[in-house]
Amino acid sequence: MRMKPEHSRRLFELSNRGNNDPLISLIIARRAARHLCAEADHDREHFKRAVMDAEAGLPFTATKVADLEDEHEKRRAVRRKNFLAIADWMLRVDDYLTSVYGMETILDVLAVNPVHRAEAAEYACEARSTLSGIAWVAGLEDSASTKSGRNQPDWKNGPLFNVFQKQFMEFLIDKPGAFPDPFAPGGPFYGMPAYYKQPDGSMARKSASLTVHEQNGSSRVVERNIEVKRP
Repeated sequence: MRMKPEHSRRLFELSNRGNNDPLISLIIARRAARHLCAEADHDREHFKRAVMDAEAGLPFTATKVADLEDEHEKRRAVRRKNFLAIADWMLRVDDYLTSVYGMETILDVLAVNPVHRAEAAEYACEARSTLSGIAWVAGLEDSASTKSGRNQPDWKNGPLFNVFQKQFMEFLIDKPGAFPDPFAPGGPFYGMPAYYKQPDGSMARKSASLTVHEQNGSSRVVERNIEVKRP
C-alpha cells in the first residue's frame, strides 16, 4: 500500500533515529520496502498515461515528453538507492537478528504461514542467510496471506523479495562476468539476444551468436557485435 507523503516521511525519520531495536528496524524496513514497491507501481502507470497523453501532441510536445521521461528516471534512481540501502542493511544484520531473536521470530515478522515454516527454515540454512533465504530464494515472505488460498501466484513477490531482487540486478550490471554467461551454448538463454548497458545509461542489443554449417560438414560460430547507435 502506498502511503501518504507525510506518513512515508515519518517512517524514514523513524528508520534514521539510530536507537531502534534491530527487530523494530526490520519491521520498519519491510514497511518502507512495501511503500517503495507501491510507489513504483503508481509511477509506472502515472508516467505511462502522462507520456501517452503528451505524445498525442507530437511534434509540438517533444519537450514535455522528454521532461516526463526524465522525471520518471530520477524518481526510479532515488527509489533504487533506497532499495539498495535496505538490502545492504539487512545483509549486515542478518546473522545478528537470527542469533538474538531466533528463526521463529523472524518467520513471524515476515508473515510466513506455519505450514511453510519448515521449508522456509531449510531454504534459510541452505542460503546461509535467513532474510534473503526466506524472502528471495524461497519466496515465502507473506505466505500467510498470499499462499493460503486456492488461487496462488505463479511468481515470487513481497517487499523484501523486491529489495533483494534489486540488489541482485544491480550486482549483475556492476559485475557482468561474475556468473557464467547464460547466453553461451548450453546456457538457459542460449539463442536469445542480450542487452548491455551503455555509458549514457541506454541499453544496446546484441543478437545471439550464429552457427554457420558448411557443405563439407564443418561448422563455425559467428559472433555478433553490440548494436550501438551511431551519433
